[in-house]
Amino acid sequence: MQNKIHYQGIVTGIQPDRVLVRITDETGCEGCAGKKSCSIAGNAEKIITVPADSGKYKIGDPVTVSGRNSMGLQAIFYAFIIPLAIVLISLISNYFYPGIMEIYAAILTILLLAVYYLLLYLCRKKLERLFTFTIQ
Repeated sequence: MQNKIHYQGIVTGIQPDRVLVRITDETGCEGCAGKKSCSIAGNAEKIITVPADSGKYKIGDPVTVSGRNSMGLQAIFYAFIIPLAIVLISLISNYFYPGIMEIYAAILTILLLAVYYLLLYLCRKKLERLFTFTIQ
């Protein structure tokens, strides 16, 4: 079983210790006859910052970018599963305290989500190390 995902990309920028690579995410579009005229977000171009020796690459070079398969699951966990758990726990805990008005329960839930996303933002450097791609 292959443990990596690969994307074809083009170098669009060079920084001293990083290379910017533009990839086209064509998930699920390979077998579709109308993919060239499609405007759905599944066919979006993305810029990925890849730590690499910038002296090896020039702007316009085609490269293959790879990353671990588990990065996708980790991203889903941080972006969707944990916020869903926060919302559910907040709603369930508000159920057991019937004296709390619904508007306060909703505000509390939104505040908890805001704190979670603020924590993610503050930990972005650590998350960048967790979600790294390499050029092959």
